[in-house]
Amino acid sequence: MKSIRLLGATLLASTTLLGAASAFAAPSDPSTPAPASAQTPVSAELTVNQTPTQPVPPLVPEGGTDTGTGITGLFGIAYAPNALQGSAQLKESGETEVILTSTGNTTKKYNVGVQDKTRAKDRNWTLSAQLEWTGANKDYMNGATIKATGGNVQLNEAGNLSALADAEVTTAAADLTIGNQAPVEIMAAQKGKTINGVYNYQFQEPKLVIPQSQNVTAGSYSGNINWTLSNVVE
Repeated sequence: MKSIRLLGATLLASTTLLGAASAFAAPSDPSTPAPASAQTPVSAELTVNQTPTQPVPPLVPEGGTDTGTGITGLFGIAYAPNALQGSAQLKESGETEVILTSTGNTTKKYNVGVQDKTRAKDRNWTLSAQLEWTGANKDYMNGATIKATGGNVQLNEAGNLSALADAEVTTAAADLTIGNQAPVEIMAAQKGKTINGVYNYQFQEPKLVIPQSQNVTAGSYSGNINWTLSNVVE
């Protein structure tokens, strides 16, 4: 009998506590949603063609003799001017200018192109150029430069040039001077702008400028314009 009375007391106390808890519960408000938000995850994997059609160098009247590099990827040098050559009689002293041309070029325009079809906004690449003389007599050409005019950057679409829509690539080489002492910047991508295309730097009427003719001996001289494309990843 004692155990039965204890059980009854326990049940009575529990019922009292439940009643007290119910008395303090906040009533629900049907005008306020709870919860009021939810999320559904969304993801997508996007790709681009990693082997785009090879660029066409600018056609006449914007070029015509530039040579493709055989680029197969999204980013790289697409084409560059063909061999430049010229001849002249050295002056007794002072500056001698040698007009340079490519075989078959009738436009006096020359082009170097960079293909960048990454479609990215964080591109930080620069195209530069430097003159390098080769051969046993190369030291005579120290200080000689290649100069040209009309430097500009345009978009190349299938060999046809047009203005850039957003100045996403720029040049500081409106008047071009390429020497053998240090690289010179030709054009550069602008960070924060979408880069997607073939970007063309064009120059006109190149000439070799020998500043001190009295120090140069007669002979055949050869070398290269080395075009270098570099991208700094930050």
